[in-house]
Amino acid sequence: MPHLTVTNVVEWLYKSGQLSARQIEITDSEPSQLLKMLASGAWTAQEVLLAFIARRIIAHPLTNPLTDPMFGQGFRRAVELDDYHRRTGKTVGPFHGLPISLKDVFNIQGMPTTLGFVARANVHPLHSGELVNRLSAAGAIFYCKTNIPQSLMSGECHNFLFGRTATPYNTTLSAGGSSGGEGSLIALGGSPLGIGSDIAGSIRTRANFNGIYGLCPTNGRLPLHDAEQSNAGYLINGVAGPLSKIIDRLEAGVQVVDVQLFDGTEGMWEMITHIFSADGGNAFREEIAKSGEPISEEIELANTQDAMNVAENIILDRTGRPVDVFVLPSGCRVASPHGTMKYWLYKSISDILDWTCATIPVGHVDLLKDPKPSNGGDFKPLSSLDRDNWNLYSPELYSDAPICLQVLGQKFTEEKVVACLRVIEA
Repeated sequence: MPHLTVTNVVEWLYKSGQLSARQIEITDSEPSQLLKMLASGAWTAQEVLLAFIARRIIAHPLTNPLTDPMFGQGFRRAVELDDYHRRTGKTVGPFHGLPISLKDVFNIQGMPTTLGFVARANVHPLHSGELVNRLSAAGAIFYCKTNIPQSLMSGECHNFLFGRTATPYNTTLSAGGSSGGEGSLIALGGSPLGIGSDIAGSIRTRANFNGIYGLCPTNGRLPLHDAEQSNAGYLINGVAGPLSKIIDRLEAGVQVVDVQLFDGTEGMWEMITHIFSADGGNAFREEIAKSGEPISEEIELANTQDAMNVAENIILDRTGRPVDVFVLPSGCRVASPHGTMKYWLYKSISDILDWTCATIPVGHVDLLKDPKPSNGGDFKPLSSLDRDNWNLYSPELYSDAPICLQVLGQKFTEEKVVACLRVIEA
């Protein structure tokens, strides 16, 4: 284990000598390369799975991303796939032998689905969910489930069953919620591809805090209807989406169009918090009462007595020129210190509009390049929330934290948004 003063455990993992050169080669490969090697028979499903299990075992004590390791189930599936390939010379499907990690909310037959509640520690679904079944039929291997916050409704990743998850780039900072376990594990290379869910930024915050790619598609593009949730009555539809550390490169041209900012953050923040607490928090309180566990510090029930406000409409194309996508900050901040994540509106915009959105890492906080200007410099807050968020920044506190952007496109434009990620990366 690294010394307590070491906070960037991504670098430590490579220097530790705990992984063989072969294991590093496998676990650092792009998913497309893994699938190519598996299909050709150069690598077996068992060999690939064991390499990711080894890296996952090292990752867990560093940042605490896992809830269920699923050793036996994953390995049995790998044996089946290798046997099929050996007998037929063919793959089961397009994901043949690819290890995939799953956020806790997705049901796998016989595996606990907790939602971060103590009372659900032994809730074992009788059937796997639709998305799990489809990916399994395509040849995927599910080999672990990952951590989430209590009730899912927090910008951080902490519960009383599995504890707190950190970002591996600075373990004093949060991995984010609610797909924080996925983000942290993937950032450490413990999973080539993960599946998260998003209703208010849960995929993009975790990608942002952990420096990875995350895609939040339009509702219905991937099945989420039978995944577990802490409250079934939300007016905003959640979505399922992939997270990964790597994206293939592609060069293309792009034209940038400026967009006018507006001071609608507080109104939108009030609107979305009322949507998420429309039942007065009753579903949450009922689940808490079953075990008597305390309410996590990061969970706050909104005051539901006030009338719900409608946020200003986002100005989509003030210049009159067509806009393919918007490029925005992935969040109002980088990964937050544990216990301080209170505001996550930047991620909620696409959920309110039901638009496609994706996150791309572009750098890390640098002590020399990212100083805090004295007296605020040229910074002019758009709101009190904006001002409070600015006051929290310190380059020393956020050292090495990933910096990400998000690309926002209209409904069912997933392919275009992913192509734009490649343009930005190139």
